[in-house]
Amino acid sequence: MSPTEINGIQHYVLHVLDAARNVLLEWRTIDDFIDEADPAIPEETDLPNDFYHANNAERTADGNILITMRNCNQLVLLSGKTGRILWRMGGKTSDFTFIGEDMDPPFLGQHNAQQLPNGNILMYDNGRKGPFSAGRPSRALELQLDLENMTATKVWSFTHPTNLSSACCGGVQMVDNGK
Repeated sequence: MSPTEINGIQHYVLHVLDAARNVLLEWRTIDDFIDEADPAIPEETDLPNDFYHANNAERTADGNILITMRNCNQLVLLSGKTGRILWRMGGKTSDFTFIGEDMDPPFLGQHNAQQLPNGNILMYDNGRKGPFSAGRPSRALELQLDLENMTATKVWSFTHPTNLSSACCGGVQMVDNGK
């Protein structure tokens, strides 16, 4: 994904290419997002307003595309065929109700969202919107999705015993023994 600045706001473009580098699918944040995000970048910065900060895009087992929108505190699932948004999780326009999660909002400034082999979603929850905001400790978070009832149930989370916090980066990976 690459950012493009339009009217002072940074927008992102996702291209899915075939082996010959022909564009099979194009998706642009400007088509689906206007001002729904809560920007994390302070006004005094000279950086463009990065309302979305799309930091990860990954194919799911069924060929769709899971995008991590850090500054929206949201994950977005796109149809891998049409680019249509299938669902949004987290943020102001979430399609999901969260179960078993005592954090409100359930994740902040997340990175590295991925679908596990069992279908669950694993992500690195930074616990804060950015380097300029207060927050809570960072953690690994695994959610089980029920797409019929549109619920996301917390299966597991891990916070380091010393309550480490990452203001702007991070990742998580499930290893072979499942931990």
